[in-house]
Amino acid sequence: KEIQLLKEQKQLQEDLAKATNLLEEGSKRLAAAINNKTFGDLSTAEVLVTATNTKLAALKTQLTVNSENLNRLRKKTRKNQIIYDLINII
Repeated sequence: KEIQLLKEQKQLQEDLAKATNLLEEGSKRLAAAINNKTFGDLSTAEVLVTATNTKLAALKTQLTVNSENLNRLRKKTRKNQIIYDLINII
């Protein structure tokens, strides 16, 4: 279970990095469209930025849930290890 959560976390972090790069690209396109007054490019850049922001928000939520699940699992594992150690001492 922990390995699965770690793999998922790694994939989410990779997706987050890709989405961040897309946001940077969209921001550059938006700035260029404003500077060049090319309004067709402006709407394309706006769609890219808006969609990427939505994706980033979803990824951040998924990462938070994943981290919480990982922490719960690790706490449970530590608790079980402590109980096991105590039983072996007795």
